Amino acid sequence: MVRPRGQSLEQEIDALLAGLHDDQGRGRNAPSADEPDRIQFLRDVTRELFIPVFDELKRRYAGSGVELEMDASNFLAGGREIQLLFGMAQHRSKLTGTVIPEGIAFHETRYTPDLQGELLSGPMLRARTINAEVFRNFLCARLAILLRAVTRYRQR
Repeated sequence: MVRPRGQSLEQEIDALLAGLHDDQGRGRNAPSADEPDRIQFLRDVTRELFIPVFDELKRRYAGSGVELEMDASNFLAGGREIQLLFGMAQHRSKLTGTVIPEGIAFHETRYTPDLQGELLSGPMLRARTINAEVFRNFLCARLAILLRAVTRYRQR
């Protein structure tokens, strides 16, 4: 929006706010009553699918020296954050996910013996395609990345 000549920034802000209040009064951008609450859907999926799949993989690989941790307590209690930790020896990959209606967007922090924290953009799990198999494949792909890094480090 281009500000008309002579209009102060404060006047523009007042006009923008008035327009936003008008939009709210007409119900624009309000979720429809028929639209399911996608955040609640993801909470249910976390309880019913994510936690059991994660626990199964954690038990499966625990004897191999792989450390897997999941903290969904913030999200399940009404927040918007999920944390996943993948580790082996001195290598760690921590995924911090922010839950949004479209899914879970992650950023990653990697730790190695040579690097004490590298922040990277991470993957996203999309709500519309999420199921137990997709989540399992997501976890296995992240674990494979970690194990490849450990293998490369040991071969140096």
